Amino acid sequence: MYLLYTQKFLEFVESAKYGVIYFSFGTIVDPSKLPNSTIEIFVNVIKKLKQKVMWKWDSKNLPQLPDHVMVSEWFPQSDILGHPNVRLFITHGGIHSLEEATYNAVPIVGIPFFGDQHMNMRLVEQNGFGKMVDHIDLNENLLLSAINEVLANRKYKENTKLRCEIFKDNQMKSMDRALYWVEYVIRHNGADHLKQSRNIPQSFIQYFLIDVCLVIITMIIISVFLIVKTTKYIVKIKKSKNIKKKKN
Repeated sequence: MYLLYTQKFLEFVESAKYGVIYFSFGTIVDPSKLPNSTIEIFVNVIKKLKQKVMWKWDSKNLPQLPDHVMVSEWFPQSDILGHPNVRLFITHGGIHSLEEATYNAVPIVGIPFFGDQHMNMRLVEQNGFGKMVDHIDLNENLLLSAINEVLANRKYKENTKLRCEIFKDNQMKSMDRALYWVEYVIRHNGADHLKQSRNIPQSFIQYFLIDVCLVIITMIIISVFLIVKTTKYIVKIKKSKNIKKKKN
């Protein structure tokens, strides 16, 4: 049922007595560009875990790791998260990673870096199926504490199962829905009635958002003007003070 990419991955997951933690920052966060101090925190925390760890990382810049850690530049993430022996997903909080974790009912420890990741992880915490550790505050104790809490407290798994049920509760499967709408558009010769922009008259200014662009440009010009004037004023004051000092 759970087909992993290679037999090696499958054997690693199924031989984990205490379960598996899957650790991946996706494709957005480049692990090779993280500070050595951050990598050291990850390594030290992983060494303290009794669970096996599958770590998506550039193995070239990592120190020697214990046998319970598997490092690879790529993993079949969806299949791994779908395996019942996976206990936790350590992620950067990207939307697609959260969707896969939710679909497979895997609790989360998120380390957001930028973009929508902080907002995504705040929603995860609000819904009670994960913990967030901001990379700015990251240290060994904080990360290890978050991991142990999510693993030990049953509420995270229960809340994740609840979110999974909600996520999957659709009248149609995704593929069936996509197929329906493709066929719908074909049946109705392009379905022009769904294209609201054609039905609602729009002027040239509205269509190209010229009014919005003008407002933005005006705000930029005003901001630049104020910055220049303020800078000149500060420079003028400093010069006048220097002149007074010389006279004295």
